[in-house]
Amino acid sequence: MSHDRDRFQELLEGALEREPEARVRYLLEACPEDPELRTAVERALAAEAESGPFDRLFEVFGADAPGHGEEGTAAGSRLGPFRIERLLGRGGMGSVFLARRVDGQFDQTVAIKILRADATGEEPQRHFLAERQILARLSHPNIARLFGGGVTAADRPYLVMEFVDGTPLDRYCDERRLDVSERLRLFLTVCDAVDHAHRHLVVHRDIKPGNIVVSDSGQVKLLDFGIAKLLDPDAFGQSGPSTRADLRLMTPEYASPEQVRGEPITTASDVYQLGVLLYELLAGRRPFSATGSLREWERAVCEDHPPRASAAVAGEDSRLKVGPVSLGVPSAARRSTGGGRTTGAGTTEVAAARSSTPQRLRRRLRGDLDNIVSKALRKQPSDRYSSIGALAADVRRHLEGLPVEARAPTVRYRLVRFVARHRAGVAFSAVLLLALVALAAISLRFAVVTAAQSRAVEREAARATQVTGFLLGLFEQSDPDRSAGDSLSARDLLDQGVERAEALSDRALRADMLAVIGRVFSKLGDYEQAGDLFRRAIGIQRGLGPDMRADLALNLADLGEVLWLRGDFDAARSTMMESLSLRRSLGDPGGTAANLNDLGRLAQDMSDFEGAEAYHREALQLRRRTLGEDSEEVSYSLVNLGKTVRDLGRLDEAESLFREALAIQERRLGADHTETLWTRVQLGRLLADTGRLDEAEPVLLEAARASRQRFGERHPLTAYALGELGKLFFDLGEYGKAETAYRDALAIRRAAFGPGHMYVAVNLNNLASVLLAGGRAAVAEPLVREALNISREALGDENVPTALFTANLGNALLQLGRRSEAEQRFRESLARLRWLLPPEHPHISRPLLGLGELLTLTARAEEARPLLEEALAIRRDAYGQDHWNVFEAESALGDCLFALGLAAEAEPLLLHGLEGLRARKRADDPTTRKASARLVRLYESRGDFALAARYR
Repeated sequence: MSHDRDRFQELLEGALEREPEARVRYLLEACPEDPELRTAVERALAAEAESGPFDRLFEVFGADAPGHGEEGTAAGSRLGPFRIERLLGRGGMGSVFLARRVDGQFDQTVAIKILRADATGEEPQRHFLAERQILARLSHPNIARLFGGGVTAADRPYLVMEFVDGTPLDRYCDERRLDVSERLRLFLTVCDAVDHAHRHLVVHRDIKPGNIVVSDSGQVKLLDFGIAKLLDPDAFGQSGPSTRADLRLMTPEYASPEQVRGEPITTASDVYQLGVLLYELLAGRRPFSATGSLREWERAVCEDHPPRASAAVAGEDSRLKVGPVSLGVPSAARRSTGGGRTTGAGTTEVAAARSSTPQRLRRRLRGDLDNIVSKALRKQPSDRYSSIGALAADVRRHLEGLPVEARAPTVRYRLVRFVARHRAGVAFSAVLLLALVALAAISLRFAVVTAAQSRAVEREAARATQVTGFLLGLFEQSDPDRSAGDSLSARDLLDQGVERAEALSDRALRADMLAVIGRVFSKLGDYEQAGDLFRRAIGIQRGLGPDMRADLALNLADLGEVLWLRGDFDAARSTMMESLSLRRSLGDPGGTAANLNDLGRLAQDMSDFEGAEAYHREALQLRRRTLGEDSEEVSYSLVNLGKTVRDLGRLDEAESLFREALAIQERRLGADHTETLWTRVQLGRLLADTGRLDEAEPVLLEAARASRQRFGERHPLTAYALGELGKLFFDLGEYGKAETAYRDALAIRRAAFGPGHMYVAVNLNNLASVLLAGGRAAVAEPLVREALNISREALGDENVPTALFTANLGNALLQLGRRSEAEQRFRESLARLRWLLPPEHPHISRPLLGLGELLTLTARAEEARPLLEEALAIRRDAYGQDHWNVFEAESALGDCLFALGLAAEAEPLLLHGLEGLRARKRADDPTTRKASARLVRLYESRGDFALAARYR
C-alpha cells in the first residue's frame, strides 16, 4: 500500500511541475501500465485546480487512506426517505451509493449520486447540475431514469436514480456466448437510447461497455451522463461547462478523433464511439488501445486506420484489451463498475464467446459488418454515418439480409466482356431469344392468374400487345430499307431494345423488358451492362408495391449472379439474400431452392465450405420434397453438394453424390447434355483425386471429346474439361500432354472471362505445377505469382485458393534455391489452411510436405519429422495407400528419418515410396528421380553399392 501511495505522490508532483496542458500527456507516458492510478491522479489535479491543495491520497488506496470518508453518507445514514446501504463507486465529481426507501410508502431500491466533498469548485457543480437537467429531460426505457434529487446536510447536491442490477454489456455478451446476431440486436437497443438523447440535444461522449448495463432478463440500460454535452445549453436554461474542462473528459480507448484534438463535439462523436463499441462486441478487441504513450495514442486515433474487424479476429494480437483508461467519471448506478477486465482470451476464445469458430466468425464479419464498422470509425465526422439512426438502419438491413449503405463501391475483378459484332443471322437469333424469353414470362403470368383476377388478365393482355409491338419494332430495325443496307449486330439490336424499353409508359412492362435484355447481355458475357439493366429494373419494381415481389425476387437473383461472376462477392451475397427473403415470404419453393443453390455456390467460391454445405443440403431437401427424387433440379443439387463435400475432404460421400446425379441426368437429359457432361467431369476429377487414374482417364477423355463436339473449341465447359484432363495427365506423369491441355484451357478462359478472373488464376497455378514437376521453376514462378495476385485481388488473403497458390510459390522458390523465401511462403500457407479447413483435409498436406522437405534440407530434420508424419497420415486417409501423393510423402518422411540417423525406419518408406512412384509415374519424372536419389543415398551410406546401383 505504501508503494502505491509513493507512486501516486510521485506522479502527482511530476504533473504539478508541468503546465496544465502538458499534464495529461505526462501521465499517459509516465504511467501507461496502471489506468486506475492514473485516473486517481487526474482527479486529484482537477480537484486541486478548483479548490486548492488537499490530501491527495484517496480512493485508489482504500478506506485507510486519509480523507476517504464521505460525511453523512456512511452505511445506515438517511437522505430524505432513503437509507444508504453501501458505496457502489466513485467518479471524478460524484460518489454513488446503493439506497433503499424506508419511509413506508413503498419498496424501492435506488442509486444516489452525491457530489464529492472535494469537488467544490464551480466546474464540478456545473457538470453535476447539467447531468441533473439532462436526466430530467430523457425518458427512455433503455436510459437509467432520474427519480429526484436534493441537497445533503452538508449542502452537497445529490441525484436519486434508477438502480440497474446488471452486468456490463461486453461481459454480459461473453458470459452468455451471444452470437453475432444477438450482439447486433443488443447494440441496436443501445443505438435507440443514444438516438433518443440526440433528439433531446444531448451528446453522451462516454459510450463504452462499462456505461451500458444489461440485467439478467436482458434489459439494456445506458448510464452515466456525467460528462454529456448539451448541444443547446440555452434550451435547458443554463450555460454548459467550460471548454477547458470538456477537454479532460473522455475515455481514451473510446474517444473520437475530434475529442482527442480538442475540437467541437457533435453527435458524430457518439457515432464514432458506437463504432468502437460495435468493433469490440464483434471482434473481441478495440480498434485502438491507450496503453502506449499519449503521442502514440493520439497518432493512432487521429491518423492510423485500424484493421477491419474480421482481420482483427485473425491477428495474433487479437486480444481483449484490459481496463479502460478513464479520464472522466466511472459508470454509476450499477452493481459492477467498469466494463474492462483482465483477460488473456485469444482468437479461439473470442470466437467461442460468440458461439462460433475463428473461421466462421471471420466470415461472418467480413463484408457488410466490416464496412459498417469502418464507416462509423472514419476520422472526419462528416464521413461517418449522418446520425445514430442511419447507423442503426444499416445494422438492421444487415440483419434482414438486405444491402447496406456502407458497402464499399469497389470492383474486384476486371469486367468481362464477351461481346463480338455479329451479322444478320446472329442478330436475328438474339432478337428471337429476346422474344422467346419475354413471351415465356408473359405466358407464365397468364398461367397463374385465377378467374378472380380478371382485371389482372386484362392488364396482362394489354401488356402482351405492347410486348408484341415492342418486339416487332426491333425486327423492323433489321429491315434493310430501315438500316440503309447495313447489317445490325446483336449488340446494336440490344442497345436499341434498351432505348425502346425506356420509352415504354407502362412501368411494370418497362422493368420486364429491361430485365429480359439484361439476361441476354448476361448470356453474352457483358456483365457490366447486364448488372446496370437489372438495377434499373429492380429500381422500378421497388416502387410498384407488393404485387411485384415475385418479379423483384427473380431480378435480384439474376443481379446477384452477375455480381458473383464479376467477383463482387459481398454485394452478390447481400443481393441473393434479399431475393431469398422475398421468395421465402412468397412461399415459392422452386425460387427458394434456386436461391439456396446460388448462395451455396457463392459460399464455396468464398472458401466457406461449411456454409456452402448447409445451403446445398437445404436446397436438396426442398427440391426432393417438392419435385421428387428423379428431377433435374435434384441432380443439380446433388452435384453442388458433392463438390462441397469433396472440398471438405469427404471423397467417398462426394463420389456417391456424383454417381446419383449422373444417373438422373443420363435418364432425364441424355448423355450429351451440358449438365451431364459437367457431372461427368466432376466424377472423373474425383476418381483421379482418389488415385483411380485408369478409371478417370476414359471418363475425362470422353467428357472433353463431347464438349468439343457440342460446344466447340472455345467454350468455357471445354476449358473446364481440358483443365481436368490436364490434371489427369499430370498425375500420370505425362507432363507434355498436361501442359498442352492447361495452355489450351488457359487461352479459352482468358478470352471468355478476362485476365483477372479466378478461373484464370486456377489455370495459371495448375500450369505452373506442371512446369515445376518438369524442373522449369524459372518459367513457373511468374505464372504462380500472377495467380496469387489475382486471388488476393478477388478474394483477399484469408481463403483457400490464395493459401494453395502461396504454397505453390514456395515450391517454385525452393526449386530455385531461395530457401528463406520458400520457408516463409510454406508457413504462411500452412497457417491459413489450418485456419480455414478441417485438420484432415488433403490440401493441408501440401505446405506440410513442402515445409518438411525444406527443413530436412536445412538440417532441421527434428522439426520436419512431425510435419511429414502428419502429411503422410492425411494423404493416406484421403487417397488410400496406392496414390502417388502418398508415395511422395513416404519418400519425404523416409529422407527425414535417414537424416535423423534412423536408417532402419527410413528404408521401408523410401523403398515403398520409390516403387509406388515408378509404377505410376515415368522414371525421369522429377518426383521419381528425387525418391530414387534418396534411397540410393541410404544404401551408399551403409556400403550396399549393388542395391544403390539397382535403384539409381
